[in-house]
Amino acid sequence: MPLADAKEILQAARAGGHAVAAFNVNDLEFVQAVVAAAEEEGAPTFVAVTESALAYGGDALARLALDIIDGASVPLVLHLDHGKSLEAARKAIALGFNSIMVDGSTLPYDENVALVAAAVGEFAPRGVAVEGELGHVAKGHDRGAFTEPDEAASFVEATGVHSLAVAVGTSHGAYKFEGEPTIDVERLELIAAAAPVPLVLHGASAVYEDTVRAVEDAGGHLPKARGLSDELLRQAVARGVAKVNVDTDLRLAFVAAIRKYLKKDAAALDPKKILGAARDAVREMARRKIRACRGPGR
Repeated sequence: MPLADAKEILQAARAGGHAVAAFNVNDLEFVQAVVAAAEEEGAPTFVAVTESALAYGGDALARLALDIIDGASVPLVLHLDHGKSLEAARKAIALGFNSIMVDGSTLPYDENVALVAAAVGEFAPRGVAVEGELGHVAKGHDRGAFTEPDEAASFVEATGVHSLAVAVGTSHGAYKFEGEPTIDVERLELIAAAAPVPLVLHGASAVYEDTVRAVEDAGGHLPKARGLSDELLRQAVARGVAKVNVDTDLRLAFVAAIRKYLKKDAAALDPKKILGAARDAVREMARRKIRACRGPGR
């Protein structure tokens, strides 16, 4: 199936009160797992690639992803996650990406506006969806980095951006919360009311206790790893989040499966069997996250 229209998918998700999962992929196994999960759940999905993943897999990673997407039976988007510059976006689009994030969240507000507006002006006429970020997710519970609702409204109007990543308390990685996991759902409601575009939640991995336990039972060490519960995720989706970015949960599933396989069979030498087990675990995790993104009654 050809690449799906990212704007249409996200607008439908917001209107329908559910969210679309965006999964970061790094190699063949991750792409296969994510696409298989999307097909099994019948769910439109974003196949997301970071600049660092592209540096690791090269242009071949993009070609591989496009080939697998082309054979899929559900709407899929190939998305550049956390692109830091127009040049990074141009390279991704030349490779066939039809959705890009231009992340100016660490820049002063005016510079962020200028960067994202330039991206929209250059790429939207080519049918490419553009995501921006306001506030800074990487700072987690630093309230000084949270998205301000009035700024969100101004940012969307000034840039014409198609979707907006917001900072309401989540963070990247496996250690999202020092205390009780929580996000500012009241702020999220205000942002959704002020900014008439689909909202994006980064740092949305749950860091499920059973997956962490599986890693540690097989020799890993993840003390105090904590993530965003499915209940909190559903609260965010109910308040306007239409795209949910997931990376850490897939990594945990992948690592847990490899550790478990090698612990069980210390003489294992066949990469197909080792990585096949990891791919299956990533597929099941992706299915779990897709289900968590669905709104009440879906």
